[in-house]
Amino acid sequence: MAKPAGIALCSIPARLRRTATINQIRAVLLEQSTTARRSVAALRNSLPAILESGNDELPTRKLFIALQQDWIWLVERIKMTTSGIKTASETGPSCKRLIAIPGIGSLISTAMVAAVGKSEAYDRRRNFAAQLGRVPSQHCTGG
Repeated sequence: MAKPAGIALCSIPARLRRTATINQIRAVLLEQSTTARRSVAALRNSLPAILESGNDELPTRKLFIALQQDWIWLVERIKMTTSGIKTASETGPSCKRLIAIPGIGSLISTAMVAAVGKSEAYDRRRNFAAQLGRVPSQHCTGG
């Protein structure tokens, strides 16, 4: 079950790069005295109008277009990765059992199965639940 772990780990850097790309787009717009509303959806909706405005005074127009293309690519990659995680969590029996726990979704279930493997690694169910954060953590001396 190493495949879901790889999928889960690939998603986190892509999401961070998406945020960085969005911030770069906002910075380029601000340098040109153009503002966009704060939400991601508002920025996405305003980009075509900004590009079609015919404002050729944007010296960084090529950079702006490249950032927009990066953003589109990252969004598609995140969708594909999320779909892979969801498929892996729906097909694995261990993941299905974990998803039945309130508060555990596709990402957490695949990460736990990848990190822990089979639940036989724990001698008590409570220890596994503590690992998930569902019960107070246990502090024992190990003896």
